[in-house]
Amino acid sequence: MDLKLCLDGPYGLTARSPLLLFTQAPAAGSSGIYLQVVQLERVYRVAYIGETGATFSLRLCSENASWLCGSDRRSGQTKDLAPDLYCHGIRCYVTPPDDAVVRRCWREQILDDTLIFFGALDVDQAHRRTVEAALIRRLKGCSPAVSKFLYNKPMGSRSFGGTLTVAVPEGVVVEGLEECFSDSF
Repeated sequence: MDLKLCLDGPYGLTARSPLLLFTQAPAAGSSGIYLQVVQLERVYRVAYIGETGATFSLRLCSENASWLCGSDRRSGQTKDLAPDLYCHGIRCYVTPPDDAVVRRCWREQILDDTLIFFGALDVDQAHRRTVEAALIRRLKGCSPAVSKFLYNKPMGSRSFGGTLTVAVPEGVVVEGLEECFSDSF
């Protein structure tokens, strides 16, 4: 199967971003694949790839509110991202400050530095997950700068089995997704 995933964005994740807020994006009410990225000098580096059957707006509002309140995707995680490195596309975990207010400020800075691309995809969850897995495998096969910044772990049991083309707005470069690729895990 061949698929063209058209990404829309980037959008700001918080109101402090100079970009249009993600909840106001044309695709905010759609479901599909989303990429959380940071903008480097000439490219966007992917920090996280997600899929949702809910709307992008509902999923991201819920996920980010939980994270700001102290919940982590992985239970038992005691370290936090270093905001001063994250904004430069480097994933590094450090011991967070004990002060809950300061820790929340750290997390707010990370959200301020995170931008979103949406790829509306009106298919069932199983199909969305194979596309998500193909994107993850693609980025995990890139240079260490790209592969280590991506939070996701490869999903070997979800095979896309085709050629995936990621289309981005003109002038936008998402590291590792510049060319179409085949995924036949």
